Amino acid sequence: MLDGYNGTTLFVSHSRDEVYRICSDIAIMCNGKIDTFGEKKQVFDNPNTISAAMLTGCKNISKAKKIDETTIEATDWGISFVVKPHLGQMNFIGIRAHFFKIANENEINSFQIEVIKIIESPFAITVVLKPNGKSTPIFWEVDKPFWEQIKKTGMPKFLSAQPDDILLLK
Repeated sequence: MLDGYNGTTLFVSHSRDEVYRICSDIAIMCNGKIDTFGEKKQVFDNPNTISAAMLTGCKNISKAKKIDETTIEATDWGISFVVKPHLGQMNFIGIRAHFFKIANENEINSFQIEVIKIIESPFAITVVLKPNGKSTPIFWEVDKPFWEQIKKTGMPKFLSAQPDDILLLK
């Protein structure tokens, strides 16, 4: 319906899939104010704020403490991560559930996991994890074919996240 219309349209939705499919620019509102605004791909790739990260589907958010220019500690998880160099305010990090990779103990940003719960949906499996003995869970999402491989080889002991996959949030 909107393809032939040349004017400006305000589209309000709570469905991130619908917004991504229909809109070219996105404004995310929080507490009655615009929290984040930009081109949809840029907002999804780098949401910058907790509310934008959550609304774009980020399931893993932790308070963070800057150690140095390229290292932060996710205090809720008790994990230090190497991140891309950053400037400005950053009080939280986010990692999308599908960004985690199976790792070895000595790989960059690896951390030990303990499975709390496994949740099946039509096309994916969400594994709820307890990182490093902390109580704040981490969610890891894998597609069903990959899950079948994990069932054959066994649950990994370590996961990791690449520095470019860690969202720095305020």
